[in-house]
Amino acid sequence: MQVEGNPKRSHASPWREAADLLRFSLEAGALSGAIVMVAWVLSATG
Repeated sequence: MQVEGNPKRSHASPWREAADLLRFSLEAGALSGAIVMVAWVLSATG
């Protein structure tokens, strides 16, 4: 059973890893963008 499930798992793993990596990079980009915006607003008002 393990031998049967392994190829399937390795076949779907790259797609799942790519999706997780893409989502993580998007979240990180949005987070850094929000931080930059907050810092810019604070420096502009300060």
